[in-house]
Formats: sequence, C-alpha cells, structure tokens
Amino acid sequence: MATGVTDAFYEPMQGIMRGPEEFAEGVIRGGRSLGSNVLYGVTDSISKMTGSLAKGVAELSMDKEYLEKRRAASSSSNAADVPRSVGQGLSKAAEGVAGGLARGVFGMVSKPFKGAEREGVEGFFKGLGAGAVGLVTKPLAGLADGASAVAEGIKNTTEVSLRQAVFAQRQRLPRAFGACGELVAFNKGDAQAQQMLAQLAATGESETEQEVADERFCAQVPCGGARVFVLTDAHAVLLLKDEEGVQMEWHEPLANVAAAEQSSSEVVLHLKGGGLRFVPCDGGAPVVRSTFQKVDAALRRVSATGVVGDSFHRSG
Repeated sequence: MATGVTDAFYEPMQGIMRGPEEFAEGVIRGGRSLGSNVLYGVTDSISKMTGSLAKGVAELSMDKEYLEKRRAASSSSNAADVPRSVGQGLSKAAEGVAGGLARGVFGMVSKPFKGAEREGVEGFFKGLGAGAVGLVTKPLAGLADGASAVAEGIKNTTEVSLRQAVFAQRQRLPRAFGACGELVAFNKGDAQAQQMLAQLAATGESETEQEVADERFCAQVPCGGARVFVLTDAHAVLLLKDEEGVQMEWHEPLANVAAAEQSSSEVVLHLKGGGLRFVPCDGGAPVVRSTFQKVDAALRRVSATGVVGDSFHRSG
C-alpha cells in the first residue's frame, strides 16, 4: 500500500513539472497505482486470514485422517495450483465448499460404524459425536478455503501481482544440496526425493518420521514404481509415495549398518545386530553399482565422524 500512496503523490508532481497533459497523466497513473496496491494488500490479507481460519476450523474436527490429507495436499501443492484469476478462485471455492460438505456427510455416516467396530455401543455414540462435529467443521473449513481462494484469485489479477509474477512463481522444485551442504548441479530426481522428505515432515506422526525428515538429504535411487531409496546424513530409508501421501517402508540408522553388498538386482545392507535390509534396484547392474557406491560413500562418511566405528564394505 505504501507504494500506491507514494505513486499517488509522486506521479502528479513529476507530471506538473512537465506540463498540464503530463500532470493529468500522472494523476491517472498515481490513482491507478494506489487502487491496485490497495486492492492487492487487502485481498492478500483476506487470503491469509481466511487460510488461517480454515486451518483452525479444520483442527476442531479432530479427524486425524482428514487432517493428514489436508496437510499432504498443502505440502504437495505448487505454483500451478494457485488461482490466477477470479474465475479460477471461484472454481477453487466451489471445489472447497463441495468437498468439505461431502467429507462432512461421509464422516457423519461412517464414523459411527467405525466406532462400533472398535468399541461397540460406546464407540458408536463416540463416532456419532465425531461425525456431527465434522458435519459442521468440515464444510466451514471448505468455505474458508473457498474464500481464501477467491481472495487469492482477485489478488493475482492486480497489476502489482502481474509485475511480480516473473519472480513469484517457482518454475521447479528446490535444489537438493550435496552431502556436505555444497552447491551442486540441479538434479530433478534428487529434488523430488527431497520434496518427499518435506512431505513426510508435514504428515509424519511418529518421532522417527519427523527425525528422519528433518535430516540433511544426501542421495537417492529410484526403486521402481512409487518407491525411492533415500540416504540422509544419518539414515537409510525406503520411501513409498501413494494416494495417501509419503510413507516409510523401513528406515535404518547408518550407525547400525555394518556392511553393504551387491547382488544381481539389489543392494543388501548387513546390520550390526544380524538383520538385513534390502534395497531393490530397478535398472540392472549399472543401477545396482550406483546404489552400492552411494551407500558405501555414506557409510564411509559416517565412519569418518567416529559414529559407526569399524565398518566394512564388500562388493559381490
């Protein structure tokens, strides 16, 4: 808004020093800038306030599954999902309201039966209460999401937003840095794996999931399908991404890995306690060799810090 107020005075003053016509043009430019900046500031504030309101109302539903899906959807959204016009904002609003109402009605029907399966009659009435709460809060959260989307759409049609568009829209995922935090060339696979860790941090419930997700990303290997093997600075993790979000199939502290071994189609991690972890490699011998080298480098890096101790590595 400060920019608009400044332009409203500065543009006419600049014009009056050149002549009457330039003064009139300056008044028009200053007025347009003031209006655009005020509209941008107001709609930006409304969008943020209604977005926060939607989150708060959604929390009142106390529906863990519903909240997890909201967090997963939020963490996986990108610039393409942001409404760029009033029409797109209204479309998003309709989706939000209809989706909230549908989830509320579904919860009202399903919660009592799920409660009855777990706790009998008492569970039925608990589920009935939870469903009733969700029937109110979920449509309200959808309505608040819709209001936020409409305000965002209006904001993004202003001249201020259009001038910022080149800088405001991310064209790719954030770059993944090297194992020691060094700047490396952008790698799409690494960036996607790092994003999966970010989604796990947003949706993970256990302390272990949060711990792993907050560690430094070091390397990744696609394992075929929706599975990705990820090495952080302290863990080896096999991640699975499905419709419900990102999940850990297994995780192992690197300090617990005694050796890495190659086979024809996978890398086997031999644990100090005597167990095994298998890293499937989709792509034949070259992928197996690349995976082994990444694991070997991670173990040597941890060993050099004195965490692992005397580990050994063998190639089959």
